[in-house]
Amino acid sequence: MTKPTPTTGDLTCPRNDVPTKLTCAQCGTPICPACFVRSPVGLKCQTCVPDAPQRRVGSHSLVVVAALAAVAAIALVFLGPRLIGGDDGRAADDAETGVDASAPDAGLDQEVNVVPMVVTVTRVDCPGNQLGTPPVTRVAGGKYCAAYLSLRNTGAQPEFFGASIQLLSDGVRRYGPDLPPAGTTGPTLLTLDSGTRELLGVRLNPEQRGSYAMVFDVPVDFTPKQLLVRFTPRSPLLRISVGV
Repeated sequence: MTKPTPTTGDLTCPRNDVPTKLTCAQCGTPICPACFVRSPVGLKCQTCVPDAPQRRVGSHSLVVVAALAAVAAIALVFLGPRLIGGDDGRAADDAETGVDASAPDAGLDQEVNVVPMVVTVTRVDCPGNQLGTPPVTRVAGGKYCAAYLSLRNTGAQPEFFGASIQLLSDGVRRYGPDLPPAGTTGPTLLTLDSGTRELLGVRLNPEQRGSYAMVFDVPVDFTPKQLLVRFTPRSPLLRISVGV
């Protein structure tokens, strides 16, 4: 199978949420050195090689991961308060929160141009603290909220849309999707209502469409108000109102 043409610039590994230039030789999903599986036809993700033994991360990689975690912790201390918005979900200064203040707010069932992708959110449900059907189920630390959406590639080449850089907000707090633990082997994707599959990352050809759900593990007192979407980690966030 021919490997899909990757986009330019760094991608983000959906398992470990780190920048990478590697993609799966079979499905095109970004993979990082900590999670790829070697195969006779190149590097693949663990979803495409479910029977591969769990990879062991060397001491050097662990040191790097620890260093990144320390940097992230420091960033949260100094930058965290600046990411908190007001009661209506709008920060005092949108530029500080990464939100594109010039873009009109969208709502459910409205197309949002996350160039080159068009995103349409149909609903957000918070069914409880457990999701999935055997053999793949997952239990939340708080409760699960699932954002159901459709994607369409309006570009001229295959493009990747990753879940790890999208955010769900209640107007004050923001949470990224709940992803399978790093190193998980075998099937990892949850199946939700009407057979909708959980979105970790997907590569769509020009004008190709798909329907998916992003799953968020949020506190029990969390009421979703906005889904904040973007195409790359450096793209501005676009607001989609999903609740009251």
